[in-house]
Amino acid sequence: LMTFCVNRRPSGISLASFENEGMIQDSAVNYPTVGGLSATRSTDSTLGTLTLDAWGYPVVAWVEDYRHIATAHWDGVQWNRSVTGNGLASGSANVSNLSIGILDNHDRILVWQEGTGATALVRAKRNSSLLGGIEPTSEPGALNPSLAIHGNRVTIAWEKDGEILLRQWEHDWLADGPTAATGGGVSSTPTPSRRPAVITDTLGRPLVAWNEAISGQTYIFARLWNGTSWVSAGANGTTVPGIFEVGGAESTLVARAKGSFGCIGYSTRIRCASF
Repeated sequence: LMTFCVNRRPSGISLASFENEGMIQDSAVNYPTVGGLSATRSTDSTLGTLTLDAWGYPVVAWVEDYRHIATAHWDGVQWNRSVTGNGLASGSANVSNLSIGILDNHDRILVWQEGTGATALVRAKRNSSLLGGIEPTSEPGALNPSLAIHGNRVTIAWEKDGEILLRQWEHDWLADGPTAATGGGVSSTPTPSRRPAVITDTLGRPLVAWNEAISGQTYIFARLWNGTSWVSAGANGTTVPGIFEVGGAESTLVARAKGSFGCIGYSTRIRCASF
């Protein structure tokens, strides 16, 4: 089993399989050399993120000069690189929280946050075209997007006004099913909900985990779509002490799914279950 990592070096984005600090030269795909995949000396290359296409070849995205998104796709022979604008004509907004995914029809999906705080927006692209209307109210303040792909369906969760919202796209934005993009959204709690992570099962039904701030502590809450409604993911999915049964500092969550088996992790903790 090969583990891929995308990391930032002073002169570019590197891709390699590794353990601790040891780079392993075991494939022509590797790029642990100076300059790496991005090979841009004049601008900073940051926020590298990775997915695999239908043939298992890596597709990498990163941010150039904090404002532009670049991609590189290994086709089995060589890396094909592209740099695109960040979706704003001015190109002046900082890009963060970048994710990449590949649909079954081979289309590439990019999701990211532009700007910070009250002026931030969540953007999405299919190949080179913006997916307009991700944020139905068209108001700024959308933060920390998370992306999941199932077949040709895109699921995006994000944070806004202390709630976790979610939309799905398949040829167009879907208005029914698990869509929860207004009001209390998925979380619908009286306390602040932040930093979502979303995964989907074999039927494309999403599970969303997030940080819930309560009385100076942060707990990990989670809800899943059961086909008709959003329900708590487990006995403590939406109540203290949360799915990890412990409170602490706000954390960045990592969520991964294979079939109907999903895992949510943060720091050194991980929780896995069928859903």
